[in-house]
Amino acid sequence: MRGDLLLSSWKMRQPQMAGSGALRIFHGPSESEGDSELSRIAVELFMDGSQSFAWVYTWEQRGRFSLGPDFKDELIHFFKSISVSGAVLLERPESGAPRDAELLFGNVPEFLDIRENGANFRIRFLGTKHPGLFLDHAPLRTWLMNAKLSGKTVLNTFAYTGSLSVACGLGGASKVTTLDLSKPTTQWGKENWELNFPPLGESASGETSEPTGDFIYGDVFEWLPKLIKRSEKFDVVLLDPPSFSRSPKKIFSTAKDLPGLHALAFKLLQPGGILISSINSAQISASQFRSQIDLAAKEEKRTLKVIAPLAAPPLSFPGADYLKGWIFRVD
Repeated sequence: MRGDLLLSSWKMRQPQMAGSGALRIFHGPSESEGDSELSRIAVELFMDGSQSFAWVYTWEQRGRFSLGPDFKDELIHFFKSISVSGAVLLERPESGAPRDAELLFGNVPEFLDIRENGANFRIRFLGTKHPGLFLDHAPLRTWLMNAKLSGKTVLNTFAYTGSLSVACGLGGASKVTTLDLSKPTTQWGKENWELNFPPLGESASGETSEPTGDFIYGDVFEWLPKLIKRSEKFDVVLLDPPSFSRSPKKIFSTAKDLPGLHALAFKLLQPGGILISSINSAQISASQFRSQIDLAAKEEKRTLKVIAPLAAPPLSFPGADYLKGWIFRVD
């Protein structure tokens, strides 16, 4: 029965893989049909054209955590039935950081370079807590690639592996600055950038034909004031902070620090520029989030016009309401 449900979810989504090498193929919280173990998992599939590999996530709920051996066997049988070569499992506790993903079955490569709607991204499986590409942000990446950013400068904060930076570059931005607190993910972001914009790429005329990518390893709350002090301005600023983070000098929480973060962003944004702000939190409602942004805008005497809302794609993330945000034009 579980295998049948997984297979039907896969068949419903399979046509989407035609334009993408990455897709969430099962979202247990809304597709489990009451099965307690299925409700605690999500499955993402990554393909490079010849092979496919999977990430399985499981969440601790009310003290229940690990998947039973029978259920793991059913998962493996399902993966083999759709020609998946290997899969990893990440167990997420209710509190604290998870351990790195562990092999569930088969073999997985050190990394897999996949293509999503014209962009290239590097996926990892072992020695990491995430594959490196947030699939719920696929609509935003598509928007950025089609946003006509020609000649514009971009600041991407809390950038992780820089997938939104890549999308901005493919959308025509002239310079993209990528800022993240983690050294390994900043390096991963450089790898993603070079998959799409190889070093020393020049046109036949000798003129540079690719955007400039600048990568900063550091704390957003240290670097944004530095950029303000330098009188730097950007045409596009992206904010996608984690719910909680700790640096040597600051503890950040979306519950209390959103107004201050947005105030810094407004100081760096050109008049008429674009602010993209999103959070991944079920604890903060969209109205609460918007009120925090409006508070900062009022303090900085900026006016906001919504270009588009942000949310997880409903077909692959049915019923998910944790991701929320907006694309604003800021005057």
